[in-house]
Amino acid sequence: MSKKQKIYPWVVDVSMGLLTAVVVDTFLTLMGYFLLPLVKSMHVSLSVVSLFYSAVVIAMAATFPIAGRLVTKVKLNVLTVGSVIIAAASAFVLSKITNLALFFIMAILVGICSGFAGLVVQGIVINNWFEKKKNLAFSIASWVDTLYVFIMTPIVSILINKVSWQTGFYCLALAILIVGLPSALLAKFKPEDIGLLPYGAKSESEVKEIKKENTEKNEGPHFTTKQIVLSGTFVVCFFFAICIQITSNMNQLFPTFAEEYKLGLFAVTAMPMALRLADLVLTPAFGWSCDKFGARKAIPFWIVIAICSLIILGLAATIKSPILAVIGAGLSDTFTMFLGSGQEIFAREQFGKAFNQAFSLITSITYIIGAFAIPLLSWIYETSGSFITVLTFCGVLGILMIIINFISKKHVFNAEKANN
Repeated sequence: MSKKQKIYPWVVDVSMGLLTAVVVDTFLTLMGYFLLPLVKSMHVSLSVVSLFYSAVVIAMAATFPIAGRLVTKVKLNVLTVGSVIIAAASAFVLSKITNLALFFIMAILVGICSGFAGLVVQGIVINNWFEKKKNLAFSIASWVDTLYVFIMTPIVSILINKVSWQTGFYCLALAILIVGLPSALLAKFKPEDIGLLPYGAKSESEVKEIKKENTEKNEGPHFTTKQIVLSGTFVVCFFFAICIQITSNMNQLFPTFAEEYKLGLFAVTAMPMALRLADLVLTPAFGWSCDKFGARKAIPFWIVIAICSLIILGLAATIKSPILAVIGAGLSDTFTMFLGSGQEIFAREQFGKAFNQAFSLITSITYIIGAFAIPLLSWIYETSGSFITVLTFCGVLGILMIIINFISKKHVFNAEKANN
């Protein structure tokens, strides 16, 4: 096996992770630091400006099915380079923004770019490039994404507070181009495009079978949308993904949690940081465990860890312990990691050859639902008057995820039956 054959699949893997980071997370994660300056710039309320997130997510979700089909027909580099350039231009325009209509036009453009550089295309490309260690590859792409956010968060925060929020946007536009363009050029849709084989392919018979599958997969859809949507597999994956969308957004309310239980400034700042630090360790560990023990065995284990994090957070609230709150926040990353690599791994396990089509359909719907996850959790908190209710609700969803995982064994997508 040549050195390029060993290394380049991982280059593609990291490149796809970086593309998702600079195009998607630049605006969905780092944008929070710009909300108040944008309120002053456009003279509107915070609730109006925060609709930026909803506009991005809805546009991205609407783009997912298109991206899932178009990526097999248009050269990947054209789509990714175009997405990077438009995303960088959007960041620059946002630094000058004073008009609300233009603000939401930028949000829609960013959402469309995120659809072509986000989770669906990332999953398809990584699925093409890896025959073995796919689960680890999915997790590493997610890990790279987290690392980018971890590095950029203090940089953006310092620039906004010490220089200006406009300079913060300039920095993001530059980062998108510097990191995004090389990543967009290095990523290739499938290994055959540059004379390589998927990672882990060894025997000639295996290679021929992979080539046959890739050729069939990229000639067009095997299955109609009706065949996929009406399958038990789709229902299982759909509800699993909805549980992920809701539970993974709980961390957005950590500052509220710390304030309610008077855990102090330490908990307010350390809980989100603990989540990010834990992700750098837990995400690759999750991918490794899925490869080592099988996804069906590993997934319930990690969900149990996630449920334990809720118990720790509940205990922290009861005894007013900021240390336990930080520990619980860190372990709750197990919910967050399912939003990226977890749902990709679960969907691939269930759909097999139909993964490309099915995953884009599921994410396009569940991401729209996910756009309302934080309002739902906030409503539960406000209605009950206690964050413990939110923790309990997420715990119930975690148990439901475990049940779905076991039920899913009976609902693996049958490609042969679907085509008959």
